[in-house]
Amino acid sequence: MPVTDVHVRAARWLMARSQPAFHLELARRRVVSRLTRGSAVQRYLRTAQPRGLQLGTGHNPLPGWLNTDVQVFRRGHVHLLDATRPFPLPDGAFDHVYSEHQIEHIPLEAGERMLAECFRVLRPGGVVRIATPDLERIAALAQPELDGDQRHYVEYVSRLLGLPGPDPTRVINAMFRAFGPDADTGHQFIYSFGTLADRLRAAGFADVRPREMGESPHPALRGIERHQEVVGDERVVRYETLIVEGTRPAPDAPARAPGAVARAARAGFTLIEMLVIIAIIAVLAAVVAPEVFRNVGDANASAARQQIEILSTALDGYRLDNHAYPTTEQGLAALRIEPTVGPRPRNWRGPYLRRAVPADPWGNPYVYLSPGRANPQGFDLYSLGRDGREGGEGEDADLTSWGEPLAK
Repeated sequence: MPVTDVHVRAARWLMARSQPAFHLELARRRVVSRLTRGSAVQRYLRTAQPRGLQLGTGHNPLPGWLNTDVQVFRRGHVHLLDATRPFPLPDGAFDHVYSEHQIEHIPLEAGERMLAECFRVLRPGGVVRIATPDLERIAALAQPELDGDQRHYVEYVSRLLGLPGPDPTRVINAMFRAFGPDADTGHQFIYSFGTLADRLRAAGFADVRPREMGESPHPALRGIERHQEVVGDERVVRYETLIVEGTRPAPDAPARAPGAVARAARAGFTLIEMLVIIAIIAVLAAVVAPEVFRNVGDANASAARQQIEILSTALDGYRLDNHAYPTTEQGLAALRIEPTVGPRPRNWRGPYLRRAVPADPWGNPYVYLSPGRANPQGFDLYSLGRDGREGGEGEDADLTSWGEPLAK
């Protein structure tokens, strides 16, 4: 029997393990781990350098890390920690936090709380690394024509699910509810890069970047993925996995001593001091204003990219329901209102956007084409920038859903 078949059968067996005795044993281990966790954490923080925290360890503890999970499969190697609740850990205690194929098993709101706790327990300059299924890769399986990696993924996961043959539609649907012992521990929310990056930034992280599997500029975070050992096929894991890192920034400036603000307020200013301050402000305005306006342009471009990401995700959701993207004639309005022109959608279940379709940050409508010129099997979605014309540089540059300039 091929090795991959052994892993498929083992994984199916593991997901089906929901007998009362199994859960009773896990409950007993959680009680024991809760009683011994405090001393284990203190011992780790006292001796480890650097310090790493792994969430959702499962059967894959990392050497030299504090390995935690809500299910204590390996007592003594893995300690109890429910990532949906406040971590029982001190502030700023860790250099790295790692979560591999764990965050998708909790609801979005719980994931946001988890990322906030990751930020809290990291020291300034510490890095979080999140590995999770990639919504865009999974949605791409709905295309009529699949490439070699996509076909391999569908075939493997179809066997994992016990399907009679390759079935992309059922594989996609399984990604949103399966892969756990029961419905409560299966997948709850699948992230795109834009969604996960936004949540990391909202938690306070900076320098949020996608990473390749096994790669990182931080030595402690290189080659630590273990999910392929569970699944049994690295090609499958490499196709489906999105990896994102973010850094807790250092404080901008040291805090002022207590009472300093009050003393400054009581002191007041002389006329000479006021004139000096006015002169300094004038010089700063001349020097800083151009940079401020440059930053405004960068902010507009960043906002446009995020809006394009959100609209692209909504379009993928539309296609999952209706087996086709809206036509150019139907436009982005089809994400809010069921189209009455062109081919009628098969199973419109919108609205696919919570709010009206936005204009770009410069007040111009986004350009939508389906089939696209750059993406004839899908769609083109882009902003023409500040000037509203193709081409240009800086704020006038075009911003596209496929990340490349418009073809001339």
